Amino acid sequence: MSEASQVSAAQLEGTWARHAVAHAEALRSLDPSWGTTWFALADGWVVLQGPGLYVNRALAMGLVAEVTPTDLDVFEAAAARAGVPPTIDVVPATHSTLIDLLLSRSYEPTGSYGVMTMSLTAGEPSADGPSADEAIEVRPITPDELGWWQQSCADGWGHDTPERRRASDSYAAAAAATAGETLLIAFDAFDGRPLGVASLAERDGVATLGGMSTLPAERGRGVQRALVAERLRLALTDGCDLAVCSAVSGGASERNVLRLGFVHRYVKSTWTRSTGS
Repeated sequence: MSEASQVSAAQLEGTWARHAVAHAEALRSLDPSWGTTWFALADGWVVLQGPGLYVNRALAMGLVAEVTPTDLDVFEAAAARAGVPPTIDVVPATHSTLIDLLLSRSYEPTGSYGVMTMSLTAGEPSADGPSADEAIEVRPITPDELGWWQQSCADGWGHDTPERRRASDSYAAAAAATAGETLLIAFDAFDGRPLGVASLAERDGVATLGGMSTLPAERGRGVQRALVAERLRLALTDGCDLAVCSAVSGGASERNVLRLGFVHRYVKSTWTRSTGS
């Protein structure tokens, strides 16, 4: 097993937490109306982007130090001010005392995600090779193509209400403004139409593959494979040692990524306090 593949859950979750903070900083700078806030707490971070956005929880807490009841009091008060339910990421490495504390406060699991990794050292598996359709090309967007990416993302994910579209567009704009993050688009080489989108976040030698979607009419022709392969190529060129991604446990995206050479590392769950507790 390569050194990169032995990166611990605490290291991965810490990397993700620090990138979430950087993204929150960009989001608040671009659009303060979301009320985005963040702060260090215990051994992790609390990132509250705002109601309707995608990151409103405590990250990387209870991995290297115990979380106290007072810490949870602080977190829950901040979540209440932000107008979001208190939610915490939990992984197998999370200290058992935090699990006990969450149970005592009526938290319960509300989501489950597989975390998968791929070493980027020579000789390890990769998603390189021809896509199912040689007409697929992938490249990072230019600054003036953000709107194109946002529209393609909305089409791929089916963001068909003003509220969902605003959240998606704001999140993408902040990603484009966050150091170490790249937005990529797949398009048809013959007519230039968009096929799918994805993001790549590089931090601490770790390349996180996220934000991937394919337009409904283009599914089944290898768009995801092409998006994964190009992000792995970019990450290796930029000196990253490890590629990481997550997907809903047991879902199609998780199965697709595993087929492309990623290895399942652990399951991460989100725990949310029951309404009225």
